[in-house]
Amino acid sequence: MAKRFDVGNFGTACEAAMTLAGDPPGARQAAATSCLGEAVSTYGAEEMLRALEASVPPDSSPGDSVVYQSQTLTVLYVMLMPRIRTAAHDHTIFACISQLQGEERNVFYERDESRGLRETGELVCRMGDEVFELPASVIHHVENPSETVVGKAIHLYGGDFRGVMPDRAVWTRSRDGTFEEKTFSLKIILKESLVAMKRDGNKAGLDSFVRWKPQLKSMVDALD
Repeated sequence: MAKRFDVGNFGTACEAAMTLAGDPPGARQAAATSCLGEAVSTYGAEEMLRALEASVPPDSSPGDSVVYQSQTLTVLYVMLMPRIRTAAHDHTIFACISQLQGEERNVFYERDESRGLRETGELVCRMGDEVFELPASVIHHVENPSETVVGKAIHLYGGDFRGVMPDRAVWTRSRDGTFEEKTFSLKIILKESLVAMKRDGNKAGLDSFVRWKPQLKSMVDALD
């Protein structure tokens, strides 16, 4: 009989490993990475996706599909429709990512006095890659480069994902390419992600978003 992945048991075991790792720099993230890598190796992407999709609350919103949460660990199931991208944002807590289907392109930034942000590099996470770590200080945007394949991933965050939202930031992009920092909210990052796709001329991403969330078509139609 195939092994069944249980999100709650995984979260509890991961928290215990992070606690045991203690406070040395990077130790808690290394423990979370190890737990996630072992889970993917043991259960496989298909079984983990089955369990994650069954655990998503029915009232979850885009970017907030939390399937396990405590003060020290949040497990997020992330789906990116074809060609969708987000606005630039930070997290303030570390992340560990395993891509279970498709790809996720990360574009990294650092603060810049004249432009607000400047790009510093990128990395593409693919199914089958090792667990990818993001430091708590990272600023990035993510996108699905595929025209047809939905990107699906499990993200672990080293803290209360919702609890740190008031401490986070999202960056709006002006027509001249400069960035302005704003306090993070799901509403703001949703709007600014749509604006970024509009200004990139990413019609495929906007169309993909509407197919995914048709109730938000009015937001897309209102973009200038």
